[in-house]
Amino acid sequence: MRFTVIVPIYNASMYVRQCLDSIAAQTFGDFEVVMVDDGSTDGSVEICQEYCALDDRFHLYSHERNKGASAARNTGISQAKGEYLLFLDNDDWWDGSDALRALNDALIAWNNPDMLCYPLGEYHEGDISPTRETYPIASGIGSSSDYESVMGAIIQQGLYYSSASAKTVKCSVVRSAQLSFDEGLRHNEDSEWSRQLLLACNSSGWSETSFYVYRRNSAVSQSKQPDYLSVLGAMLLIIQRQVQVAEAKACDGVHLELAASFVSYIYVLSLSYIGLLGLNKGSYEFDLLKEYRWLLRYGKQNRVVCVRWCIRLVGYWATTRLLGLAMHREQKRITQLS
Repeated sequence: MRFTVIVPIYNASMYVRQCLDSIAAQTFGDFEVVMVDDGSTDGSVEICQEYCALDDRFHLYSHERNKGASAARNTGISQAKGEYLLFLDNDDWWDGSDALRALNDALIAWNNPDMLCYPLGEYHEGDISPTRETYPIASGIGSSSDYESVMGAIIQQGLYYSSASAKTVKCSVVRSAQLSFDEGLRHNEDSEWSRQLLLACNSSGWSETSFYVYRRNSAVSQSKQPDYLSVLGAMLLIIQRQVQVAEAKACDGVHLELAASFVSYIYVLSLSYIGLLGLNKGSYEFDLLKEYRWLLRYGKQNRVVCVRWCIRLVGYWATTRLLGLAMHREQKRITQLS
């Protein structure tokens, strides 16, 4: 079997039909759907059971109580039979019936790499249609390029999204490296998953056309009104884990540098939250981040490079305040779109 599509289900009766219909409509049929109900109470389970009755590629597993999306995904991984894993959230969907076929073609074109990444489309409630963009990879990068070159280009262009839904990965890689979603993280668990993948994979590819539609600020979204201090705490934990891997030299230089480059952007986001929350020197979060600022050296994304120069020009504290202001404006813009 080529693909296992893992769909965590939790109180999404408003959206789950659109989600599951978008999978069932695929013209490429070599897949299974592993739905994991995480203690729904709104009729989502009954909807999932309808799909199981109509199509034997759909399978439903249930948690007796709500454990969170990470636990549901881990259950899905444990049940997967496909060569490649895909993750689809229950309030999102795939746009177009040829999405899986195009993805399979991209995998073949890139010689079936350990991981294939792709961009995400967006949909804001009230929009007529989703926004889907095409992002070509840097010139000179192709299927004959090595892992360092391909992933380096994807990360540098800001195209290695934290979301687990923005990539497909070989199930054998996940199981061999014993990867799983951290069930203790309530924020940024996808970022930690993506960091682990960079350390575990040895080949990658890129599909430039988006098909996955991320529904922003849906009624079931768990990230609608985050606790900023908790979000910052989760990002600090991810940064610390990368520092520990680097200090232990647990991987070769290529894998360490790619993961550090990705984490350098998480570092910049952490600085933004420091500024947004008004944390100062002497606070645990501020001092810890300052201790690990060497991570910025690994970042080649434009935003990371700009922050590195900003620190040199105006200092560390002032940079956090500027980033905090920028994040506040961006959050207001997103709220207005919702």
